[in-house]
Amino acid sequence: MATGSTSRGSGDRRLSIGLTYAILTIEANADIAPFHDRQMAVLTRDQRMAWLDGLLPEEEILRPLPAGTFRVRRRAGASAQPLLAI
Repeated sequence: MATGSTSRGSGDRRLSIGLTYAILTIEANADIAPFHDRQMAVLTRDQRMAWLDGLLPEEEILRPLPAGTFRVRRRAGASAQPLLAI
């Protein structure tokens, strides 16, 4: 899981605006698996508030999306590794 926070500055003064984020990873779905064994967890629009309110168990929300959800293309003649570097 990756985490972070952000602040907004005005000149030399930085104001913390309390925004934070987290990136949860799950096993890769069929679209991503040829490139990597993990992917970001993706919540559908109807899952967002249920996740934030804790209304559904994690196992119900944090699962790979169906094959064909992502459009993945490899550039012709290019190695996949540079595309995966962060």
